[in-house]
Amino acid sequence: MKEGITSKITLRIFIIFLFTFFVTSFYVEQAQAQSSDLPIHLHLTWQNDTSTTITVTWQTNTSTAGDTVLYDQVSRQGEADDYKYSASGNHYTYEGASGYIHNVELTGLTPDTVYYFICGGPSGGYGMERSFCTAPSESSDIKFVVGGDSHIMYTWLEGREVMEKISIAMAKTNPSFVLHAGDLVYDGMRQPEWDEWFDDVDSNWIGENGLTIPVIPALGNHDNPQTSFCKYFPQFALPGNERWYSLDWGPDIHIIVLDNAYVLDDVSGPQLDWLKEDLESHSDYLWKFVVYHKPAFVSAQGWEPDEPSFEYWIPLFDEYHVDIVFNGHWHYYQRTYPLNWATSQNESQDYSNGTMYITSGGWAGKLHTPEDYWFIAYENITHNFCVVDVYANNTLRLQAKDIEGNTIDKVSFYKSPESIRKSEIKLSNIVIEPETVDVGKTVTITVDVENVGTASGIQSVILMINGDLVEEKSVTVDAGVSEKVSFTYQTEAEGTCNVKIGDLEGGFNVVKPIIPGFPILAIITALTVYYLVRERVRGGKYYGL
Repeated sequence: MKEGITSKITLRIFIIFLFTFFVTSFYVEQAQAQSSDLPIHLHLTWQNDTSTTITVTWQTNTSTAGDTVLYDQVSRQGEADDYKYSASGNHYTYEGASGYIHNVELTGLTPDTVYYFICGGPSGGYGMERSFCTAPSESSDIKFVVGGDSHIMYTWLEGREVMEKISIAMAKTNPSFVLHAGDLVYDGMRQPEWDEWFDDVDSNWIGENGLTIPVIPALGNHDNPQTSFCKYFPQFALPGNERWYSLDWGPDIHIIVLDNAYVLDDVSGPQLDWLKEDLESHSDYLWKFVVYHKPAFVSAQGWEPDEPSFEYWIPLFDEYHVDIVFNGHWHYYQRTYPLNWATSQNESQDYSNGTMYITSGGWAGKLHTPEDYWFIAYENITHNFCVVDVYANNTLRLQAKDIEGNTIDKVSFYKSPESIRKSEIKLSNIVIEPETVDVGKTVTITVDVENVGTASGIQSVILMINGDLVEEKSVTVDAGVSEKVSFTYQTEAEGTCNVKIGDLEGGFNVVKPIIPGFPILAIITALTVYYLVRERVRGGKYYGL
């Protein structure tokens, strides 16, 4: 009898213990969950070299959660103590923000290498392990995705579903990065819309290969870059002024991001100067791609060439042979024939002389209806994105995909390295006038600068005299044109001066000046004396002779 009572008591004690254990564990887990501040809205961008750096950005609720990225070339399964490398960054918030932004740039990375990382800190906790791959340093196959106008309205549930489906479909293609043509959100002043967009990127921009997909974004008009409440800039870490910039992918691909989202005057001025210099300095790249928001060539609402970018940017795309220009703004897919407006304004070109313009504004926005125009090769009114494969054998393939990942358009072409337009500037015919000059006088030195290449070029012309740098001038020379560059040099001392401009050499002599009029004065003086002496002799007044 006593043994039965004892067993019951023991059983009850055991049940109470188990209940207490599970309840205690539950509340401990809840307390830990409430005290943790794990990273959200994680996304990858570049501020510098794509082969040796990358920037990790995320958001937390508090400022003390941590600004650390732990990383390695092998997976450490999220165990913070096992990662070989560590990098720290900064954090900040802004008006209307939903938390604190953390930026950490990883530098000194190895090209074409997969890295595994976690981000956060001991205080807020580290997120799950993610991975990325750096750009190659040698020519290799590459795949990237292009799309725009994911701008969902905050209250439009259907738009969010479309955006997520497009993101999932594009991630299945395993791109190295996404070029976004702007209008990431519908109202850039509304933080909840940004939170929706970054939730999608954080959750769905992971390839089937496990790699997190970086973004290279351009501004759209709906991103509201012109307002003081713009929330685009605080949430991205990008190169330069973050409005227009460029990045290289390997030795063959140059990517230019421009801004024509709102302030129309900005397509000229400093941005235009920067664009020309950037194209010139990268003219030897085999592939050149440009992305910005509002297209110059699009058959919407009756096309007219009045977009400001048409006047200022298209001539440069023609001159430097940009291969593809990607745009958004209009919510459908369009591809033009290859165009070179400087060559013809009513006929298409082949790909060796023309630029293809792609409008892909169908990531999630409500669809528009285009109109036909002669330069449109194909169009489709559907939500879409583009997949671009660039192969090491100098072949490019572009595919437009719908929301399910089905191919709705495709085009391929080969580009010969010999077709690259670049400047080739030569200096010749150095002329020095005069070749002999008095001390203190000036010498004019002129040289011919000729561009025998196929693209405009900038040449620095440096004048050296007796091994010293005297003056440097920069001159822009169009293809097939010769310019004269002149220097004026004031002499200071006697001697021979050796002139060198590039590989050209010459010289001039500097001599001590002869007093002006001295020989004539001496002759006049001598004649005067002779005359006076002769007159005195004739007059009998000079008796010394």
